[in-house]
Amino acid sequence: MSYCVNCGVELDSTAKKCALCETPVINPNIPEEVKKEPAFSSEVFEISEGKKKKFFAALASTIIAIPPIVCLLINAFIYIIIFVKG
Repeated sequence: MSYCVNCGVELDSTAKKCALCETPVINPNIPEEVKKEPAFSSEVFEISEGKKKKFFAALASTIIAIPPIVCLLINAFIYIIIFVKG
């Protein structure tokens, strides 16, 4: 005989969940039906080569352009502090 781990009700030997509290029955003597879901989606989304190249070119250009712009702003700020106000 097996009993519900949640409420203690006696369970039928073929029960998958408790009739009273609907807690899943864990019985190590009965093999579980293992339903494995795929690790990733089987759908494939294609991006055309032209769009890929344009996107990555724009992304690379943006990443490369950010540090010089930040440096120019810092230099301008320092120039104003030292030479204009000082």
